[in-house]
Amino acid sequence: MNKQKWIARIVWLIYSLLRATWRVTLVEDPELTSRLKSKNIFLLAHWHGHEMCIIWLIKKYRISTLVSQSKDGEIMNHLIQLIGGHTVRGSSSNGGAQGLRQLVKSIKHSHFNTSFALDGPKGPIYEIKPGIFQVSKLCEMAPIFAAGICADRYWRFEKAWNKAILPKPFARVVICWQKSTLFLDDQTDPKDPQLAEQLKSDLARSQLSAKKLLDQLISK
Repeated sequence: MNKQKWIARIVWLIYSLLRATWRVTLVEDPELTSRLKSKNIFLLAHWHGHEMCIIWLIKKYRISTLVSQSKDGEIMNHLIQLIGGHTVRGSSSNGGAQGLRQLVKSIKHSHFNTSFALDGPKGPIYEIKPGIFQVSKLCEMAPIFAAGICADRYWRFEKAWNKAILPKPFARVVICWQKSTLFLDDQTDPKDPQLAEQLKSDLARSQLSAKKLLDQLISK
C-alpha cells in the first residue's frame, strides 16, 4: 500500500470518529429525494470551504467527482473511494474540457451524480467557475441543488484560501439542499456571468435557511 493510501485511511478514520459525534439535521428538497430514489441525475453545488462538512454524504448521494492527478489529489482519490464514491482523474482548470467530458461519461453510464466545489480547486474564494453549468447542459439540463451549511461550533482554517470550516466534536450541524432557480437550455452560454450570480443567490438563500433552522434548534 502506497503512502497516499495510508494517509487517506488515517484521515478517514479520524474524520469518521469526529463525524460520529455531530448532531446533524439534513434537509433535502423533495425533488432531490425523488431523483435519488429514481436514479435520475442531479448536481450538488457548494463552496469549497464547506467540503469537510459534507464529504461523508458522498455514498448516500452516489457522487462521482473530478480529482486532480497531484499528490494531494491522489490522497483525495483514495479517500473518496473509501467513502463509497467514484472518481475521475482530471482537472476542471488544466485540460478542463477533457476532464468534464470524462465526468459526464461516468455520470451517464453508471447512474452517478456529481458535486461541485464551485470556487475550487484553487479559488478565488466565492468565484463560481462555469464547469457546473457545462455539466448540467451535457446531462440533459440536470437540476442543481445549492447547499446551505451551518454549525454551532467549528474550527475555521483562516490561513487556507477557502477559509474551510470543520465542525467540532458534538457540534450541531445543519445541511440544507434547495433547488436552484436557474433555467438552462441548449442556447445557454455556461460562461454567462448572470448564471454565476444567480447561483450565488441560490446558495445565499440555502445558507439563510440553514442558519434559521440552526437558530431554532439551538433555542429549543
